[in-house]
Amino acid sequence: METNFTCPDQEVVVAFELPSSPDEVVELWSYAISINCPVCGGSHDVLYRDVYLVGLMKELRCIPADVQRARLH
Repeated sequence: METNFTCPDQEVVVAFELPSSPDEVVELWSYAISINCPVCGGSHDVLYRDVYLVGLMKELRCIPADVQRARLH
């Protein structure tokens, strides 16, 4: 599933592929995952469930307000 997170250093939305098979969702739901950010070059930890829900809303065309306002990378 494609999802987004916002780089906290640059306030730029970054799209990335998230593992989303049923088994992966169950396994990762309660954990933070580390994302290598192409914008600032750093690594950011995000909660899997948060970025999964953003991806799900994106697929349903329900874009969160903070993502609508951000610059896309």
